Amino acid sequence: MNSFILERSNQMPIHTDMRRVFNALDGCQLEYNWLITNLEHYTNAIRSAANTSLPDNLTIYEESTSPSDKLDKDPIWISGEELTRIIYGNSIQFVWGVFSGFRKNIDINIEELIIEPYADGNPNFWVSEPKIQHPLADIEVVCWDSTLTLFLTEDDGLGNKFKEYFKDLIDLKTYNKRFM
Repeated sequence: MNSFILERSNQMPIHTDMRRVFNALDGCQLEYNWLITNLEHYTNAIRSAANTSLPDNLTIYEESTSPSDKLDKDPIWISGEELTRIIYGNSIQFVWGVFSGFRKNIDINIEELIIEPYADGNPNFWVSEPKIQHPLADIEVVCWDSTLTLFLTEDDGLGNKFKEYFKDLIDLKTYNKRFM
């Protein structure tokens, strides 16, 4: 399991700017459907240079064609394509929330959701072996109180992309050892 923490980073001046997370993933977020839970966010809160490196296969239109009001529900089940349009088409700061990425062949019925990942008050990130909360998810991005971003994945390739993009991130297991 790859698990990382990003805090006090020049590359993420405002936590959490998902545009920068998606830049790090280099378009791989499009290969997933996303369950978004425990969400608290502010729209039109940030302006960023993160939009300058969009994935080649993504076209961004005006904000009116990529409305962020779809994020006003909890929980949310959304395709990687639609989420990417919303993320890059709007200026959003994510304060709290969990973005869980699922392979496209997995379908989640949010009306019957048994496991609902959460950030606020969750002690399970601060253990010796942090794990993705939903057992069917491959990726988890956690927005933690506007102060840090956690990234967990079983996929070594995605873990490497994240490490290459964010030079100042810390392995979460190493970080947690300081407090155990």
